[in-house]
Amino acid sequence: FDRAYLASGPVALIRLDGRIVAFASLMTTSSDGDAFIDLMRHVPGVHRGMMDLLFVKIMETLKAQGFATLNLGMAPLAGLSGNRRAPAWNHVARQIFEHGERFYNFRGVRAFKEKFDPDWQPRYLVVAGQGLPILSLIDVTLLIGGGLKGLTRK
Repeated sequence: FDRAYLASGPVALIRLDGRIVAFASLMTTSSDGDAFIDLMRHVPGVHRGMMDLLFVKIMETLKAQGFATLNLGMAPLAGLSGNRRAPAWNHVARQIFEHGERFYNFRGVRAFKEKFDPDWQPRYLVVAGQGLPILSLIDVTLLIGGGLKGLTRK
């Protein structure tokens, strides 16, 4: 992640013995009372409950500040149909979701956010008829995973 990017907006964090062990960057709107979780990270090996605690504290703080909603962000590739008549790329993307932990923790992100009972809303990626959907999926994976370096470090 880019420290300069994080410095451009609010960041919630948890310190343990003076050391930052978890954080989430936030985006807020002044016009409609919405807040959004952007980037979230935790130190490897820290108790998984730290992220739960961080999210609960974010929710409590935003509510006290008058925010109406908190958008937890997306769960990439979640919810793709397993119907045999779905397009081939749909099956490829579903396999990436199910078995792509080496590149990104797709299932873990979905499971983590699911604990907070979100109102899931579908998002779609549209590719031109002549386009290759797999190339678009690779672009999205690189974007989510922090580029090629981010993927190869995992």
